[in-house]
Amino acid sequence: MAEKAANNGQSIQLSVSPDLEYKYRDLFNLHIGAEDVIIEFGNIHRGQQGQGSIRDRIVLSPANAIRLHQILGQSLTQMQEKLREYNKQHGDKNSSIN
Repeated sequence: MAEKAANNGQSIQLSVSPDLEYKYRDLFNLHIGAEDVIIEFGNIHRGQQGQGSIRDRIVLSPANAIRLHQILGQSLTQMQEKLREYNKQHGDKNSSIN
């Protein structure tokens, strides 16, 4: 699978491995330093209340963290708008996005 991404205005051709591993994470920590932004992802332990563990760590430059913030914010706003429109048309009251 190939995808395109933009990096500082340049288009980059990405290849995505067919055996890419998908991981569900339901907690995260964020550490911001002068030269990098660290996002740690993990899971809450369902059988042990108040316990969780970190499984993955992503380190970004501040510039890339800002880009991630902008793109994620835009994408989530678009998703919310589409879900609201769907709920208006179908009367779905079970959605968590109002």
